[in-house]
Amino acid sequence: MSKQIKDLLTENKQLKTEIKTLTTENQKLKQQITHLKNTLTKQIQTQHSQTSKNSHKPPSTNPPWKKPQNTRQKTDKKPGAQKNHKGHGLKITRQPNQTIQHKPTTCKHCQTNLTHQNGTQTDTRYKIDIQIQTQLTKHNQITITCPNCQTINPATFPQDLTSTIQYGEGVKAISTLLTQYAMVSYDKTQKILNDVFDIPISTGTIVNHVCEFAEKAQPILNETPLKLQEASVLHFDETSTSVNTKLHWLHTSSSEEATYITVHPKRGQVGMDDNGVLSGFLGVAVHDCWQAYFKYDNCVHALCNAHLLRELLGVVENTGQVWAGLMMDFLRRLKP
Repeated sequence: MSKQIKDLLTENKQLKTEIKTLTTENQKLKQQITHLKNTLTKQIQTQHSQTSKNSHKPPSTNPPWKKPQNTRQKTDKKPGAQKNHKGHGLKITRQPNQTIQHKPTTCKHCQTNLTHQNGTQTDTRYKIDIQIQTQLTKHNQITITCPNCQTINPATFPQDLTSTIQYGEGVKAISTLLTQYAMVSYDKTQKILNDVFDIPISTGTIVNHVCEFAEKAQPILNETPLKLQEASVLHFDETSTSVNTKLHWLHTSSSEEATYITVHPKRGQVGMDDNGVLSGFLGVAVHDCWQAYFKYDNCVHALCNAHLLRELLGVVENTGQVWAGLMMDFLRRLKP
C-alpha cells in the first residue's frame, strides 16, 4: 500500500511539472498571438490610410471615403495677386487687322451736327477675338489638246489631292490636336468640327487622321528614346490608365526638351523595359519610391522631393514619429 501511494505521489509531481510547463507555454503563445494581432491590425490600418499623397501609391488606389491631405504648407497669403505685385496686362505684339474710328455725330450740349468735323484721338482700346472661317477650295483640271499632234494633255493635280472630296492638312491637324493633346473624345471632336467649323466629318475619319499622324510621327518616336538617353538627368514616372476597360500603365521618360510615353499592362520592370529609356540610361534618374526603379543599376538614382514629402507624410500620419515632420520642414527650406 505504501508503494502505491509513493507511485501516485511521484506521478502527481510529474503531472504538476507538466502542467506548469504547459501553462508557461500557453502564456507565451497568448502573448505571441496578441503581438501578431496588433501587428496585423497596425499594418491594415497603415495600408488603409495610405494614399497617393503620403506614399508611392497611384491615385487610382485612393479609397473613395478618404480625402488625401494636401502636402502644401498653409500660409497667410490670400488667393490672387499679392500686395505690391506689379501687374502685367495684355500687350499688343502685332498690327491690328482693322482700325475702326468712333466719332460723335452730334454735340451733346447744343445738338450741332459733327459728322463732317475733324477731331483729335483721345483714347485707344483693343479687342482680341477669333474669326473662324472654313475654306473650301475647288480644283479644276484643265485638259488641252495639242494643236500639232492632237495629243490630249490633262493637267496634273497636286500630289495630296487623291480623291474627289477630301479634308486638308488643317482639318487633320486640329483633329489630332483635340483628340491626342487636349484629350477630347472622338465623339466630342466630331461635334466641335461640325458645330463650330461647319465641317461634316465622321468619328471614323478622325481616327484615320490620328493614325496617319502616328505613321508620320514614327521616325521621331524611334529617335526620341535615344536622344533622351544622352541627357544627364531624366525624370521617370508611371500612372494608371484604362485601355478597353482594363488597367494599363503610362510609363513616362522626360527631360526639359522631350517626353516619351508608352502604354503597358504592367506597372513594374516589364513595363519599364518596354519603354526602353531607363534600361540604357547612364545619368541621374529622378523618380518616386516605387521599388521597380531600383532594379536598374546602370544609372544613379535620385528620389523626387515631392514624393519624398509624400512618404514622410505617411510616416507622420501612420506612426506619429517626430523626425519625419522635421525632415519635411528641412526639405522645404532647401528649395529657394
